[in-house]
Amino acid sequence: MSIVRSENKKALFYSSVFLVGTGLFVFKYSFFTNYYTGAFLGSSFAVLSIICMLFIYKDYLYTAKLLWGIGTPLLIIIAPVFYSVHKTSTLFSLGDALIGAALFVIYSFHEKREKAGMWLCIVLFMLSIIFYDQIIIQHSVPGLDYSFVTNNYIHFKVTQVFHFISLVYLILLVKISKGNIEKKLAEQIIRFKEFTANLLRLSKTKSVHSGIISESLKEIAPFASINLHVSRVSIWEYDEGLQAIKSLVCYDGIEHTFLDPIILYRKDFPVYFSHLLSEKMIVADNASENEKTKEFKDSYLLPNSIKSMMDFPFFIDGKFKGIMCCEEQRNEKTWTEIDILFAQTITMYISIIFYCANRKDQNEALKKINSKILSENDSLLNDLDWKSQDLAQMKIFLNDLSFKNAHHLRGPLSRILGLLFLYKKDDNIENRELYIEYISQSAAEMDQIIREIGQVLNSRI
Repeated sequence: MSIVRSENKKALFYSSVFLVGTGLFVFKYSFFTNYYTGAFLGSSFAVLSIICMLFIYKDYLYTAKLLWGIGTPLLIIIAPVFYSVHKTSTLFSLGDALIGAALFVIYSFHEKREKAGMWLCIVLFMLSIIFYDQIIIQHSVPGLDYSFVTNNYIHFKVTQVFHFISLVYLILLVKISKGNIEKKLAEQIIRFKEFTANLLRLSKTKSVHSGIISESLKEIAPFASINLHVSRVSIWEYDEGLQAIKSLVCYDGIEHTFLDPIILYRKDFPVYFSHLLSEKMIVADNASENEKTKEFKDSYLLPNSIKSMMDFPFFIDGKFKGIMCCEEQRNEKTWTEIDILFAQTITMYISIIFYCANRKDQNEALKKINSKILSENDSLLNDLDWKSQDLAQMKIFLNDLSFKNAHHLRGPLSRILGLLFLYKKDDNIENRELYIEYISQSAAEMDQIIREIGQVLNSRI
């Protein structure tokens, strides 16, 4: 995944900068204290890290890791050969350096294709830890006392190797955990991209924008089933008079068919409806045991083999309109945050479909009213015996009156309706006061237009 690789590259680059600085510090300190083994190690390690930094910059991450993994133990092994050790403490400091470097290098390998290189480095570091002390002892200046190690050599070496193996094991556990997290993140990103692409395709589907709710919902339900990976999706409308929810569409994702409508009454499922009417989502991994959905166990869940369910409300003009219900029949499903996000997005889309359908109905009604006005105007003109000049003037007058009625009045009326919708949705007091002010202005504008129409009418009577 590009984002993970990018972050790993950034971390490696910063690490290389730190290691260059560390190598230079060790070189400076060792040189001025006449500790030439350390000076050689510090300078050579700084050069090695600079080379690795260049490979990282060029995006050759695997090469940089191998250089560190192979070069570091080799430098520590050969340093005592070139410069004789003058301090017994070097035995421990280089041992700690080997273990620390090994942990850094091993942790830096992330991708599966790098597994062979990682184990190669583990083996090299292990061999270095086993033999480095013998090389130091053989190339030390005469007179250094290593009896504190040689007298208990087996215990020293077993402890050191066990320490190394234990830390490597812990690092590998951390890497596995990190790998699992990265894998899940990659899967979610891929799924999110697919959902976004599918949503874009859905938005271009003609039936969704047809204004016919039944056709639109028959496109939405299969879309939700595929993208939420569930076996059934149903969309329900709440009937306040019946105190019930009625399924408008119920899609079976296994059989790829639409099921018959169902009605569920509040009196039969009071606990579920109390949660439903609180206008909050219901997420039940185990629907038969969940407090909000277990009422359905005998009459609905078990007969339909439903194991998990998730319900999301949708609204029209700020008022609860219905729910989208997602159900899984094959296995009990643990709903993830991305499932919830997708479901909320789809329910918002359903709200838009209902809202557009309502607006289409309103527009059709306005067109009928306007058509009726024009028809009545024509009838009135035909019945009156006006002179030809007066008749032409009357037509112009009535057409102007019809235009004002259909357009000038409709503008402030539409704004009032839109502001009322925002007023119901927004709980912010300052915003609601602002909406009221704008509604008052639109109402005053509407009143002025009506007065002007009245004045024109009075002038013609």
